[in-house]
Amino acid sequence: MTDVIKLAVSGAGGGMGGTIWNLANQDERFQVVAVFEKPGHSLIGQKINGLIVTDKLDGLKEADALIEFTAPAATVEHVVPCVLLRKAMIIGTTGLSADDVAVVETGAKDIPILFSPNMSFGANYTLKLAAKMAKDLGLSWDIEGIEFHRKPKSDKPSGTAKKGVQLIKDATGREEIPFHAVRIGAIAGIHQFYFARPGERITLIHEAESRELFARGALDFVPILVAKPAGLYSPDDLL
Repeated sequence: MTDVIKLAVSGAGGGMGGTIWNLANQDERFQVVAVFEKPGHSLIGQKINGLIVTDKLDGLKEADALIEFTAPAATVEHVVPCVLLRKAMIIGTTGLSADDVAVVETGAKDIPILFSPNMSFGANYTLKLAAKMAKDLGLSWDIEGIEFHRKPKSDKPSGTAKKGVQLIKDATGREEIPFHAVRIGAIAGIHQFYFARPGERITLIHEAESRELFARGALDFVPILVAKPAGLYSPDDLL
């Protein structure tokens, strides 16, 4: 592999895909060599920044890695060609079912895959801290969470919220952690964890100010991931 990492971007016409594409074009570490969208998308066939947007994955052959922030069905479909061509995958798609995740896990036996609902360092650190606090405080403390995202966001609760809940369950053995999801306005992402017992309360909050946060995070993980052997990685593994 050359010093410049060649990227393919799926969902290039979407909010996250477009942001990743634009940021990668400004980053000397990368060269975007292929951009994809779903069949019927208005950008199909258009030439943008020197690349033709296509619904075919032929351009994946030229890439070192595919960045995938799309829909579960598309993400699962793209695992197979990445495995066949031995291309790393960065998956930020949310809303995957257990069966979808199983496909990703199978693919990771042959290629390195970073799979996370949230590519932010701060958000991932907050989730780890929430789990540690829950364990350290003990069962005498109540725990609830709430998250806010932009109104159009389809999955509810978010993948980040689900991951945080699961980390707390794993750390404490609790069977249920109430978590509330709000979809309103154009909020990039806020996750709050409340710990309380009579007379005192602790609030742990992470706020994302823009989508660029997640796009930059995904790009920062690419050079680390492409140097890794096959396996399923989380941001914690690559930090």
